[in-house]
Amino acid sequence: MGFVRPDGTRAPPKKKILVRIATKLRPNLFSSGYSEDSAEAIASWLWAHGEITDPSQSIKAKKVAYAAESLGIINLKKEQPDEWARLQQARTQKKADARAREETRLQEKVQREKLDADNRRQQAAERLQAQQAKDLEALANRAATWPKRGRARLRAIVALSAAEMALLLKASIITAKEMEKAQQAQKTSVLITNAAELLGVRTDDVNRWDEDGRLPYAHDVHLRMHGKWIWGRAWMMDDIDHASQHVLAWLTDDLARKRIRPTPRMQQQIAHIQARTANYRPSKEQEQRALKKAADEQEQKTRIAEQQEKFRMVYREKQAQEQKLQKIRERQIASVLTLASDRHWSRIFPNPQLGARHLDAYLGPTNSGKTYQALQALKSLKPHERGVYLAPLRLLAIEVCEELRSQGVAVSLITGEERDIDPQARVICSTIEMLDANQHYTVGVIDEMQMISDSQRGWAWTQALFEMSADRLFVLGSPSVEALLKDFAETTGDILTLHRTQRFTPLKMRPQPIPPKSVTKGTIFVVFSRNSVIRWGEYFRGNGHSVAQIYGAMPPEVRREEARRFRVGEADILVATDAVAMGLNLPAHTVVIGEGEKYNGQTSTAVPKPLVRQIAGRAGRYGHHDAGFAAGSDSVIHRHMQSALNGQDEQFTFPLPNVAPTRGWVANAMELAPETSVRDLLMAWQQTVKGSRWFRCVDLSDMLEKSHILDGIEGSGRLPMAERLQILTAPVDVRAGQMHHFRSMVTGILENRPLMSPVSGSGPHARSEDLESAYKHLSLYCWFHYRYPQAFPEIGKATAERTRCVNQLIAHIRQGLKRHCKTCGKVLPAKGAFGICESCYQAQRRQRRWDSDDDF
Repeated sequence: MGFVRPDGTRAPPKKKILVRIATKLRPNLFSSGYSEDSAEAIASWLWAHGEITDPSQSIKAKKVAYAAESLGIINLKKEQPDEWARLQQARTQKKADARAREETRLQEKVQREKLDADNRRQQAAERLQAQQAKDLEALANRAATWPKRGRARLRAIVALSAAEMALLLKASIITAKEMEKAQQAQKTSVLITNAAELLGVRTDDVNRWDEDGRLPYAHDVHLRMHGKWIWGRAWMMDDIDHASQHVLAWLTDDLARKRIRPTPRMQQQIAHIQARTANYRPSKEQEQRALKKAADEQEQKTRIAEQQEKFRMVYREKQAQEQKLQKIRERQIASVLTLASDRHWSRIFPNPQLGARHLDAYLGPTNSGKTYQALQALKSLKPHERGVYLAPLRLLAIEVCEELRSQGVAVSLITGEERDIDPQARVICSTIEMLDANQHYTVGVIDEMQMISDSQRGWAWTQALFEMSADRLFVLGSPSVEALLKDFAETTGDILTLHRTQRFTPLKMRPQPIPPKSVTKGTIFVVFSRNSVIRWGEYFRGNGHSVAQIYGAMPPEVRREEARRFRVGEADILVATDAVAMGLNLPAHTVVIGEGEKYNGQTSTAVPKPLVRQIAGRAGRYGHHDAGFAAGSDSVIHRHMQSALNGQDEQFTFPLPNVAPTRGWVANAMELAPETSVRDLLMAWQQTVKGSRWFRCVDLSDMLEKSHILDGIEGSGRLPMAERLQILTAPVDVRAGQMHHFRSMVTGILENRPLMSPVSGSGPHARSEDLESAYKHLSLYCWFHYRYPQAFPEIGKATAERTRCVNQLIAHIRQGLKRHCKTCGKVLPAKGAFGICESCYQAQRRQRRWDSDDDF
């Protein structure tokens, strides 16, 4: 918008742009003390000096004041308060006059609308009166043809509607007694099927007699049947009573005239009619049926009322029992809350070794040699010494394990889903959640310490920092944890030595964005959803590149294979989510971020700057490239990345660390309240940590959802609380529908019943989504096996099935990942925005319309 002059100012904006900016300024100018007439001058100055580049941009009061001062516009509020007060009073009066005019206009509008409504009502009444007079005239003409008395007259009146009867009664054409009798006849009228049943004949016979005029029907009725409106005929009970006396004669006459055939069924029908008593009346039969139906309905109502009262009594007893249990739970929770009433860290983590450890903190960006320093200490352990490396991801634990083994160090690998134990091992590589706090180590290593702020998994880093028993503890992470570690060491007495590391290779921003069409070999293209990975993977394959793909739901073995393909050059481009931010060795010369927003579980927001720095740090791996480069795929993302890389990580301090129930606190709580459910214990923990200056409670939403299932399984209270809490840490994807697998496995543990390994479902037609779901199910089985081997004995089969899933997924990626319809499995377009195909969507729409039809 506008060009820049040689003196640095910009050309005046277009008139419509200037008006938009001035209109936006005007409401706040007077309250700031400036005349509203100066709005356009101030807007023009702000535009010319680059303070505003977009009419929709927000304008701060300081900029407005600076512009007014530069233009010599007087601030009346400060320099001429009397004049400003006068103008303010005139403005207030002007607004009051405008409000008064508006109120007068609204009152006049209301009066006009009221008058119009009265006129419309009067006209409607006149039309109704005229229509009634016309209808009455037509009815009177019809009534003149009726008989004066008898069943034919009654039949004619019964055929009328209630409104028509009222008109004739008002005109004295029929009497009140006739109207009452006709209304009663309408109520007792029967349809053709009931009429045939009462007479003991077929509906065909009733139709034939109606056509002959022997049994004329009284009136038509409008019926709703099978979703459609139909017309039916109704007969008066007086006509049915009269016909019952002639049925036998009518049938005999029809047989004689050969209108019906003398079948055996007809002979049985005639015999049945002859067997009736002489005083049989269908009306009495109908009345008896009605009385029986009413009696049955009353009996059913009484039975339902008794059942409801029984249910209410049971509910009241259950509610009273729950209230008693609730009071007991509240007393127990109150006693548990006294354990750490002051919320001090020493009551939550009573570790006697705190204050006797030496902390070596290596803090720096990605690719700065932090892990190398820690591994040197692990490799130099003596035969009788023990060390542990705690990784944030299973992949990273495997990578470090293989690195140490390649250098002759005996290492055991322990993760949630696998064990690779070496009896001669001096070092254990594990995921951080698998820390054995009862074991003492000479050297301990905690990697990616900044994860302590993660609301889901941060508790594991907090626990490792406070509970690990080690002579020397290496803490590796970003510079953001420096203040936290200093505060921690000062509080606990541990000796802290800080080592600030620098990148071995410089990380530079490209001067311009790199659009997808310009991405070259050796580049990591980062997006933030599985669908985007599939879409861009297909795009780059279409441009002639070989592609590797990585996303969060992908099994670790598949991720590792895709990273290997990219590392050895089998794949030109790696399309990945932020899953590549840690745990994978990826020698890329350039990282391009292709999306500017990331879904955080609730909404899509700009990619956090610490994550941008973490992702961009994957570029320029030491030993492979002299420098690393980062860029965005468009100018907006590029500027955001530039801002992120120019900034520094925000310092973490207490009470940022997340914390979950600790072993010591749980043991003390169970001594005070041994009958407490796991859900109540978690709620008590939330209250214990709330308000602490040291910690904040980890997000327990998933654990609470799993605890609801665990507490609801009979016999779960027999398990020790420590075991129940361990079960709640099982890797269950709550949002992926794995809760029924969790329930069945926990039930098997409680029933002491061996559970067979799930099957992978792999095959030539298996979808990638199904394979990923099967892998999670098998991983859950493996996780439970290492804790309850008797209940989950088929670890070999489960491992083999997982391998099949991995191999099948790798094959899918080589052929190009596809998106599939969640309902029918049809392949969806890569650029599609929805998870189901068009035909399934239309079928669901039709089903919803069908279900919402109240008439069916």
